Amino acid sequence: MELSLDDFRDYYESQKLGNLYLPNGSYKVRLRDLYENIVSWKINDKTLTIDDLTAIFAIGSAVHHPGYRVVSTSTKKYRFFGPIQKSIRKIHIRPNDVDFLILTRENMTEEKVIPSLREERASDGYGGGTTFVVVSNEMHLICRGLNQMLVGIDYRDGTRLPIDSVSEHTLREGVLLFYNEAEWKHFIARASVKKETPRRVIWDETLWGNNLVGHIK
Repeated sequence: MELSLDDFRDYYESQKLGNLYLPNGSYKVRLRDLYENIVSWKINDKTLTIDDLTAIFAIGSAVHHPGYRVVSTSTKKYRFFGPIQKSIRKIHIRPNDVDFLILTRENMTEEKVIPSLREERASDGYGGGTTFVVVSNEMHLICRGLNQMLVGIDYRDGTRLPIDSVSEHTLREGVLLFYNEAEWKHFIARASVKKETPRRVIWDETLWGNNLVGHIK
């Protein structure tokens, strides 16, 4: 199912926001934390509301596809001599944080970092010390306006480098979470960047409490 920004607000107000699970590194983010950090964000003397937004994306290494990077190495066949042999290794991506891009109607360029949330667990009763479990990973929030995104995906004269690599990356590899359908369709019709990732979010409700849970796959 696809979810709108109004759905995001409705689930929050009903206290039914669960977790968003990321494909790289087996990380998760509490959707309630994401919502509260967005609507408490003050930019240019204005505090954001859900009504100010057009879309919310998950971006960056936590959702990168494929979930590994390829490393090429060259070694001598007999350690110090002999023909050079080349090999390729796949290294799984293990990010320590999650990036979200918040697309707003008005031009707003801002970023902020929300530290990871840790939960304390008591001793096991057999001499074990207190442990800390990561409940929600560190979040990076990045804000862009609709017009800023359109300008950002244009290329500099004589190069293949976009004016704003974050904007281009969002449209090529970002995963759309919540959006205003009419505004988003109008925006996409004007944008020249095509989506290249097969990643998408699959929403579901848990059997206990009907909490909203998302899995990016």
